[in-house]
Amino acid sequence: MKINQKKAFEYGATLGGAVVGTKTSKAVNTYLPPSMKNPAVHGLIAIGTIVVASMIKGNTLASQVGRGVAIGVGIDQGNTAINSVVTPMLPASDGTTTSVMLDAAFEKPTALQGVRGLKAAYSPAVLQSFNRPAVRTGVAINLAE
Repeated sequence: MKINQKKAFEYGATLGGAVVGTKTSKAVNTYLPPSMKNPAVHGLIAIGTIVVASMIKGNTLASQVGRGVAIGVGIDQGNTAINSVVTPMLPASDGTTTSVMLDAAFEKPTALQGVRGLKAAYSPAVLQSFNRPAVRTGVAINLAE
């Protein structure tokens, strides 16, 4: 199998732009007024950015990155719209694999956030490395309990 370097570079530029677009979208979302934080607005922004992405012509580095940024914003806004509609319909978390996966897929806040989230995410060996006195406060941190 031979890799087409030109295509790989173009797709890499688009992917890089998409990552920048999703991060930019998340940052801008924090400054939206509450009246604009609803699924309809996020859905319209998603559709609009995909239209913008389809209108960007050419295969220059700038056009590839620009297209990627528009796609990234569209993905994040679409994801936000879908999450805000689906999350309230999810059943209460019961700890089963399906429940945990659904909560993660739709970014549903769960009891596993915070210290308990650390316990769920890291192995006991990693958690043990956190069990040391805090330097500034003098308070011992014990996450292994």
